[in-house]
Amino acid sequence: MEHAIIVAKIFGPVLTLLGFWMLFCPDDVRQVSEDFQKTPSMLYMSAVMNLIFGFAVLGAHHHWDWHLSVLVTIFGWLMIIRGFFGLFFSREVTARWMAACLPIARGLCIIPLILGLGMLWMLWCHCACMPCVQCVAR
Repeated sequence: MEHAIIVAKIFGPVLTLLGFWMLFCPDDVRQVSEDFQKTPSMLYMSAVMNLIFGFAVLGAHHHWDWHLSVLVTIFGWLMIIRGFFGLFFSREVTARWMAACLPIARGLCIIPLILGLGMLWMLWCHCACMPCVQCVAR
């Protein structure tokens, strides 16, 4: 559980801010996505970084407990899957994914928001030890 807290301290705020950025700045998201897609080296570098961070997250915490810390495990697996597809199917997958996602970019902000806010809730519950389901179960 302590490793999940460390991962949540790092990625919880980042994912939450990313989700809010996607929600409130959809034009910037669209522009960054289009620019990113035009640079193959960035596609491969991001795939490698996703693999590195995904394996690091799973190396620190890989438990499937019925607890908010499962968000850390899910996040790690999502990063590995994203890195794998980015590395082996970079051009094709990215082009199709961007074409499909650009019209609904604002709606996709829910993914990092749920992961980020869930991790922040886990931190608050763990650090403040308020009476919530996870703390009562301990």
